[in-house]
Amino acid sequence: MRRISIAFSIAALLLLSAAAPAAPNFLAMASAVIDGCVVAYSATQRRIAAVVRYQVEGTGEGCDVVFLDEKSKRVDSFAVHDVQDDAARATEKVVPNLASRLQAGAYVALDKSAWPADAPDLLVPAVGIKLKWKRNQILAVSAVGKSIPLKKVEVLAPFRAAPVAVYAATGVPVLVVAVEQNPGEAYLEGYNVVTEMHLVRIPESPPPPARGERLPAGQPADLR
Repeated sequence: MRRISIAFSIAALLLLSAAAPAAPNFLAMASAVIDGCVVAYSATQRRIAAVVRYQVEGTGEGCDVVFLDEKSKRVDSFAVHDVQDDAARATEKVVPNLASRLQAGAYVALDKSAWPADAPDLLVPAVGIKLKWKRNQILAVSAVGKSIPLKKVEVLAPFRAAPVAVYAATGVPVLVVAVEQNPGEAYLEGYNVVTEMHLVRIPESPPPPARGERLPAGQPADLR
């Protein structure tokens, strides 16, 4: 009887461990954020953590981690490395600190999908919606092809903007669109390429169909 009970207990523990979701590896998440492979999102803090890289002409590249609120405004940041630093060594030092912050805020990783150059739209499989870029605006496309405005991106001369990536994860109600602002020939005048992170909420349902318009058969009533 004792052997049977022990065997049953071991089997039960194996079943429970298999059913339980794996705990996030925050050290790996922190490294991925700095590498630019993911953006981290906290539902409790309503913030994202992302990497921002910058160049100083003739000297090299620097790197910061920024925390942005739901309006994509910077609320905190810290340097990973400066242009003159050893990037690998500096990154290794800050990963534990970033991992602690991500764990404290219960952050989750949003995976990166590249937005091809000149592509007017992009299907995001993780959340099951299509995004569209038109006239410096991020839009979602409904099942009947209607465009739902999500966010207007401010673009000032001489810059031209275009999306370069989307970060999303299944079950997370937001996504992040990386928009590159490029000065073109004005780069020679001292302007630099800037990449902005825009946090947008995924709409739960599309606008109602126009008069005489019907949802295609089999299409869900929402975008997700």
